[in-house]
Amino acid sequence: EAAEDQIEQDQFINTMRAQLTEALGRDLEQIAINSDVTIAVVDQETLLLSRQDGWLRRSNVNLVDTNGAVLDTDVLRDLRLAMPSEFRKDPRKLRYYANDGTVFRYMDDVSHRMTPEGDRAHRGQGAFQGYQTIPLVDVSLFPNTLGIGANQTQVLLTDPANLVLGIQRQIRIEPDRDKHAGVVSLIASMRVAFHVLEDTATARADEVLA
Repeated sequence: EAAEDQIEQDQFINTMRAQLTEALGRDLEQIAINSDVTIAVVDQETLLLSRQDGWLRRSNVNLVDTNGAVLDTDVLRDLRLAMPSEFRKDPRKLRYYANDGTVFRYMDDVSHRMTPEGDRAHRGQGAFQGYQTIPLVDVSLFPNTLGIGANQTQVLLTDPANLVLGIQRQIRIEPDRDKHAGVVSLIASMRVAFHVLEDTATARADEVLA
């Protein structure tokens, strides 16, 4: 009945299919970043996250323990120094990744500085450089409830090309109609795996205040 009552009518299923594809993209990003085989399974989401290790979990070689510090240039500096020199010699290829709230607070702090960089951050102009020309990228699906107080996050430094998403089978989206219940379901399935090509080419800061 819902499909019949929609102004799109026969195109409604196509609209649902497009929205499902967008939602799948978010879910895929969530799984790629936060999957952890040690996670406690309490629901369908944690069951999905427990199937394999994601990018953060696999980036576990060059670690920086911040002891609950806020994200600042000291943390970004220590991350860069924690990465072996052969992987950090070309900063143009590197990116810092952090939770969007963490990045916002860092940029807000920078915007109060009486410098050209502070002025650009205040105006929101151009690509924001996190530390020594390496961009700081905000990722909303990075964790922000880690630690005993559920108020910590992680920050990752690496070359984006080092983070691999392998797709064995493309997404299949198939409609399933229950005529008796008057319900149309869209069922999506795919086979994917995540990998870090060179774990020593990553550096991860833990216990950063979210």
